[in-house]
Amino acid sequence: MVGALGAVLPLLLAGCVQGQWNRVRYEEPIPAGALERFAIGSEATAVFAALGAPTAVWELAQGGAALVWAHDGEVRLGISASVTLDDSPVLPSLGFGDDRGRVRGVMVLLNRDFKVQEVRSGDLGSLAPPPRRPSPE
Repeated sequence: MVGALGAVLPLLLAGCVQGQWNRVRYEEPIPAGALERFAIGSEATAVFAALGAPTAVWELAQGGAALVWAHDGEVRLGISASVTLDDSPVLPSLGFGDDRGRVRGVMVLLNRDFKVQEVRSGDLGSLAPPPRRPSPE
């Protein structure tokens, strides 16, 4: 590894090296203890008081609604270099991203009376998408 770095380093010094760091945040995670502020059978107003406004809302086919609070955090690091050899640029690059960039959150299912029926949490991709009410014709 050190030998390879020693061979590549002079080439990089003769060219251009760039680095970048990006951090993206989408919404904020659910505060600790917020889910304990309401229970199955609670009114929707208790959910809103605990969690605030949802990120998304779906009307369910059987009546009621699915409410989603989502958050995401992603960090990306990258290094790119360009070196000119025989009038042709060579552009090696290396990138790294953390695996925590999956969207996480909470889904609260409300029944027809808009009372809490079920609470799901985790990666939103693993939460079953709520069945949608058919469009009126």
